[in-house]
Amino acid sequence: MLPPTPPSGPPPGSTTAPSPEAPSGPSSSGVTPGALLGEARADLRPVLLGLAAAFGAAVVLTLLMLLALVVSGTEPVDDGDASGAGVLLFLPFQVLGMGLLGTMGLSFEGLSGSLYAPVYWVSGSYVAVTALLARRAERQAARPTTTLERVRSGALLGVALGVVLLVLMRVLAMRVDGSVAHTASPSLFLGALLLTLGALWGGRWSARPRWHPALDLDLVVGLRLMWSVLLGWLVVGVPLAALLALVGEGVDAAVVLLVGAPTVAVYLVELAHLGALSAGGEHLFLFSENVGLAVVLTLAALVSTLLVSVAWHRRRVRPAGADAWSWAVLPLAGLVGGLVLWVAGVLVIGGGIAEFSGQVVLAPAFWSMFVLAAWALLAEGLSRTVAPALSPRLPERVGRLLDRPRPLHAGEQTAVATDGDRPAPRPRTPEEQRRDRRLVLAGAGVVGVLALLAIGYRVVDSTFFGPEDRVEAYLDAVVAGDLDEAQDLAPFDFEPEGLAFSIGFGDDAATDLFTREVYEAAEERVTGYEIVSTDVSGDTAEVEVRLEGLSGEPTADLTLYRDGRRWGVFGDWVVGEAGLAGIGSIYEESATLTVNGVQVDVEPGADQWLLPGSYDVDPYADNPFLELDGEPTVVEPGGYASIASVSTPQPTQEFRDQLQEQVDAYLDECMASTELEPEGCPQSAFSFGDDPRNVEWTLDQAPDLGEIYLSGEFPETLYLSDGEATATFEADESYGFGRPDYQPQEDTSYLAFQVEVDVDGDDLVVTFEP
Repeated sequence: MLPPTPPSGPPPGSTTAPSPEAPSGPSSSGVTPGALLGEARADLRPVLLGLAAAFGAAVVLTLLMLLALVVSGTEPVDDGDASGAGVLLFLPFQVLGMGLLGTMGLSFEGLSGSLYAPVYWVSGSYVAVTALLARRAERQAARPTTTLERVRSGALLGVALGVVLLVLMRVLAMRVDGSVAHTASPSLFLGALLLTLGALWGGRWSARPRWHPALDLDLVVGLRLMWSVLLGWLVVGVPLAALLALVGEGVDAAVVLLVGAPTVAVYLVELAHLGALSAGGEHLFLFSENVGLAVVLTLAALVSTLLVSVAWHRRRVRPAGADAWSWAVLPLAGLVGGLVLWVAGVLVIGGGIAEFSGQVVLAPAFWSMFVLAAWALLAEGLSRTVAPALSPRLPERVGRLLDRPRPLHAGEQTAVATDGDRPAPRPRTPEEQRRDRRLVLAGAGVVGVLALLAIGYRVVDSTFFGPEDRVEAYLDAVVAGDLDEAQDLAPFDFEPEGLAFSIGFGDDAATDLFTREVYEAAEERVTGYEIVSTDVSGDTAEVEVRLEGLSGEPTADLTLYRDGRRWGVFGDWVVGEAGLAGIGSIYEESATLTVNGVQVDVEPGADQWLLPGSYDVDPYADNPFLELDGEPTVVEPGGYASIASVSTPQPTQEFRDQLQEQVDAYLDECMASTELEPEGCPQSAFSFGDDPRNVEWTLDQAPDLGEIYLSGEFPETLYLSDGEATATFEADESYGFGRPDYQPQEDTSYLAFQVEVDVDGDDLVVTFEP
């Protein structure tokens, strides 16, 4: 319940000074261009010096990153590479652009990329120096500036700076080998405008800081505490994280953390307070990645919350329990702080190929701001119970560190109030104290129960409903040959939610070979498995498995995604990318095609879903005359396989028997001839004389039927050779002179002839073409 009228005016013991007179000078309603330029000229020096400080910070960060590359053994530029040296020369300018909230864009031969990753060290340098110089200028001014004047001056200089930076960053773009990278982007213009306006307005306002009377000063104190929390994690948490990265990953990883320290601090605050990071529709929870580290950071968050409660107890303007609204102020500040962290933690990575483009956004989960509000509510409760007893026992130095000047309303003037000299609040009655204790104990109990439920839920969810459970169910189905169940657990048409863009492979693939009969008949298939490792990252898990039954027992990586809920409570995982199944094709067309002895009907060349294993393709299973003698094709995990029969068809024994029988009959008939060149036969003999008689043919060697090359389509044309026959006969060697002189002769004929083989039912029809 809100108070009817927010308290205003000085606290007891403070003095009130008359409100400063309204600044004299020209009316803002009749401002001239010359006056506008004069206002902007007064703020030009802070902006330019702030820009110089930001560029100096960009140079330092660039040198730090280059030094890390050198230390890690990576050469930033190849020797003699002039374009690479130019990139290094212009890189600090682009880092400056990223610090002023510009988006780094890259283009190269139809490819494009973008990166929005604010370098807050540069942003902070610009804002801090500009604001400090603006405050000095305000204090030295003959009269205080009005809010309108500050806004006009900041907006004018912000627009001018944005235009100049757009041109400058485009001119100083990094160019190498046809690629161009720069930060000239709409976000650079907007960032320069907002940062300049905010720095100039805030700097001049801070010279005489007074808040509007309608604003609750406790809310200001709460927001300052939220800012202190972020600074604490930046000063303490990030260096420790960089040290761990240095030991575990190397110098380059540690430098990356230090360069992006403000953003890292934002992420640490979110994760340590049981929030999450979101990227591409997935959520990253610290407890899902490293339980030990999660416990340490959560304990650090509890210590931070305790310090916030003590500081809140010492700094708050109205006494605790003054009204119901006093319970809501700090949680509201936590909610606002969470909103600011959500915006500040956004990183955007984009890319495109021709007309395809997309992006991935990494940011704190939107609901994390409500989690921070809950932590602030816990700090409110501690400030009413633990902090009153703890605050007087703090060392004096710690007390001074926790104390800060009290914010003031417009027209109010007071000295710095501390816990020691602040007027004592009204003593609380025993009933009020008991009520507060009951509320805090109840709240702590609720928080404790919720924490235990959350931890228990995580344990049960990861142990009994985790990705390994789903992988085991999937692989059990594959081992058992239950491919219908395997397809339900790893659907072919599954597409993870939250991807900026995706290209589907296998969308039109068929499942003619993805059957129990085909897979169970394979000589080589998955008969067992062993889970090697599991890596869970938010809503995605990578599980490495060793497959038994395949040659060499290869390993395969299965990618799983959270998809819905089981029983409406626990996370449900689905095996993505079709699990072990891959895409293959069969380039055979036959009405009698069999795979692993199972007759199937497939479209030639069509993509097929295949599990790892052997596939023995035979398009002539029911053909008595043709067969294949090739080895089965083995499909490896995760690869594309063409399981077409690359070997040529071979004649069956039935083919050979019938062909041999008909060739023998044909040769027998030809050998029975009494002519030297019998018609329709492959043999011929030459006579040295006239009127050959008593011709006899003897088959010395039949044509070779060992190597027969077939196309697989009848009629087939074969060429038989390497046969030999001998003719014995008598011939008249008188050559017409005198009496006939018949002498015995002998001649050898090589046999080679062509046959056409066709099929008539179960019989071969052989036509001889000598």
